[in-house]
Amino acid sequence: MNEEMRTIARERENAPFDVRELTHVIYGGPQATALKERMALIIERDPVLFVKNYYDMTRPEARQKCMAQVRRALQIAQQLKPEEQRAFSQAIASYDRTLSMRLYVHCTLFKESIYTHGTKEQWLKWKDDIESARVLGCFAMTELGHSSFLRGIETTATYDKATGEFILHSPTLTASKWWIGMAGETATHTVAIARLIVDNKDLGLNWFVVQLRSLVDGTLMPGVTCGDIGAKMGRAGYITHVAQQLQADVVAGKDVEEAWNDNLMALVSCSRVHTWYFVVNFFHQVVEEQRQQRTNADGQAGIAPTLHKLCLLFALDRVHAEAALFLEYGYITGEEAALVRRSHLKLCREVRKDAVLLTDALAIPDYVLKAPFGAYDGDIYRNSVLTNHIPHTMYNLKVVTSAPQTNVNGRPFYYEESVAPLIRGVDLAGRSPAKL
Repeated sequence: MNEEMRTIARERENAPFDVRELTHVIYGGPQATALKERMALIIERDPVLFVKNYYDMTRPEARQKCMAQVRRALQIAQQLKPEEQRAFSQAIASYDRTLSMRLYVHCTLFKESIYTHGTKEQWLKWKDDIESARVLGCFAMTELGHSSFLRGIETTATYDKATGEFILHSPTLTASKWWIGMAGETATHTVAIARLIVDNKDLGLNWFVVQLRSLVDGTLMPGVTCGDIGAKMGRAGYITHVAQQLQADVVAGKDVEEAWNDNLMALVSCSRVHTWYFVVNFFHQVVEEQRQQRTNADGQAGIAPTLHKLCLLFALDRVHAEAALFLEYGYITGEEAALVRRSHLKLCREVRKDAVLLTDALAIPDYVLKAPFGAYDGDIYRNSVLTNHIPHTMYNLKVVTSAPQTNVNGRPFYYEESVAPLIRGVDLAGRSPAKL
């Protein structure tokens, strides 16, 4: 046992609060915590969902692995009860944001768009195919030149009276649908937001289900162009001041858009301050609830003092980090800013004593962290060797071979392995049970 491991062990032995109690507070009680941990075990024990060498993969290999994970996650989810499905989804979100986003795009953005904006007849037409993944959906709102600025959308859907069809068209480069998830290689359908054109009249935005790929062989439909865009990754007094400044600019003769743009940086700061206020206020309420519950139960302090220090540290940290903002608008003086800095450092020293225990309370498994310095046992040297796959006879490390990397007409090289079984509806009969 090295010195780092001994230090961690000492701090755990002298815990001033019940770590497990804090874990229950974080995740909503003993039952919710147990469910969360059970779902995390399903991921860790599943040979498809669990990934040990993610950061060593090429992009095609990562795409291949992720689609296999999507397929497996959908198989497992169908075996779970609704409350277990929610916990499973949350566990996946904590473990792998890429996998989580692909599931979210299909199961939420695509599915809920049809449910919300379609008729009952349309929803019933698509429901079974979506939920069984016989179609894989994505959501085409964002455009290259307009991001999520809906009024700027250029893509059109022109109604052809002769055929009774809508002709969807992205007429310019900036109208290209972008950052939409799964469209590049695997999605069979999308819900596209476009401007509805009837009799040469622009009737505004509407939602359209568009088929992107063949359900037979996964190749792109005629007229559809798809590609991979690469790696992707994201108080009250001050608010009143910004609002007054906006109003003053408008009164002075600026139009609303110009006034908004002139105050854009202030609005960004305003949103940050509002978020901090919300977090601190909610955090304080939780601390008081814990203090009251423990006092009523047995008169002991429990985890409330530790949570109180954390709450205060967060509040001081935000004020310290944005001291210039608070000084500019007169909410603190220079002397108060100095006091904030001293108090901030003092609290950092106090909270440091509980850092290991607070980290333990989050109950994040090592396989989720994927970081040698964050491992529970503190053995950073051995974990560094294992994580970086450095050849070492002690650990019997093996070389990871690359998979073939081909993509033909919009169909990825792993199509037959992970995509075809879903859309052909063969997965339900041949799935293997999750390891609960």
